[in-house]
Amino acid sequence: MSLLNYFRKNQNDTSGSTHSKFDAQDEENKQAIVPSTSQDDEPSPSKKVKTGRERTFQTSWLQGRESWLRYDKSKRAMFCKICPSGTSAFTGTGCINFRIDSLRKHESSKPHRASVDRKIIESSAVPRPIVTSVMNMDKLQYERLTVLFNTAYYIAKNEKPFSDFAGLLALQEQNRVKVGNSYRNDKQAAYFISFMAEALREDLVKEITESKLYSVLNDSSTDRSTVEEEIVYVRILRDGRPVTKFLSLQPMPRGNAESIINAIDRAFCAELTIEPNQWKQNLVGMASDGASRQEHFDEHDVLLEWTGLKSVVRDITAENPQLRYLDVWQRILRQNLHEYRSILWLVKITLLIPIHTSECERGFSLMGRIKSDWRAALNTETMSHLMRVVLDGPRMGEFDARRPIEMWYEGGQYTRRPNIEPYGPRNVNEDSGHDDH
Repeated sequence: MSLLNYFRKNQNDTSGSTHSKFDAQDEENKQAIVPSTSQDDEPSPSKKVKTGRERTFQTSWLQGRESWLRYDKSKRAMFCKICPSGTSAFTGTGCINFRIDSLRKHESSKPHRASVDRKIIESSAVPRPIVTSVMNMDKLQYERLTVLFNTAYYIAKNEKPFSDFAGLLALQEQNRVKVGNSYRNDKQAAYFISFMAEALREDLVKEITESKLYSVLNDSSTDRSTVEEEIVYVRILRDGRPVTKFLSLQPMPRGNAESIINAIDRAFCAELTIEPNQWKQNLVGMASDGASRQEHFDEHDVLLEWTGLKSVVRDITAENPQLRYLDVWQRILRQNLHEYRSILWLVKITLLIPIHTSECERGFSLMGRIKSDWRAALNTETMSHLMRVVLDGPRMGEFDARRPIEMWYEGGQYTRRPNIEPYGPRNVNEDSGHDDH
């Protein structure tokens, strides 16, 4: 055999084996594509389906976040203690996405950073630096902001729609009042009003803290948009006299007792920034739909002090027989007599026991006037702001815009620039005689 024939034979053998190898692979692929009907191919019940691990809250996440992070074991959710309600998942029903990325994302969010700054300023003993910034503002700019805030307060106090804001500013311009060209829209009116409501809320928190005791009045109703909401009031002592103040308006998914308690709990947590159920510690009584419930009191020390206090009441009424019941106790509570501390504590509880929910009914009437058929899209938070201004705000002539302006100036996501004109064609500035470019 020649060398040429030898190599030709080996080449044929190699190609044949190669083809047979490819044919075998094709056959295996065909068998893999065609589904098998054999019972042996069925999945074994012993094989477990691979699923992701269940994520839970890690206590190590609290390190360095104690000032704002709170975990509720009963609700299995994370909450932010300093952010206002409605700004993120950490302030509503709670965040259940147990990942460190969720915490970092909330920490870096602009609303949370603003809340942290506000908390630092409130807890600091040094003067608030933002006041200096506002006072250094140009006098004309500050006067324009005062006009804007006064007009927005008129809108809220008189239950007017936000759309009237621009028209009222145009009317004042006709009367030669300088209002500028910035922030002249309905959204800014609602935003201004939110800071007015926040200032009133801070005053209410201070009064509740000083009162130490309070009662809760609540009632539920359905508004024009068929949303069921719970209105919550607190009855506190102001200078020895009982007063009832609007606390919050909260949405309710259901009308059962559990939803009502949860709504009250959310109201206290949101407005007073306290832990859940902490509001029950200083609770004297609750009134809901005319039904009242009060707490019991230890009467041991009360009986010992009762005789001495009767002589004090007798002396006051003898000195001024025209004093009414509430005036007598107001004068006694003002004296803060330590020798009758227990009996006066019982007097405070008696004065705070709720006997009706008429304030709640009047609150629903106000809600019906504000949230009319033409304003049915108002959300619960905006409604709560408007109701707080109407119910607790001073009269129009007594409103001072300085504090809301300071809060607005410091609470912005960006640096406030009231002297910058909005986008669009610029008009000639009458004050300086040149364009505002």
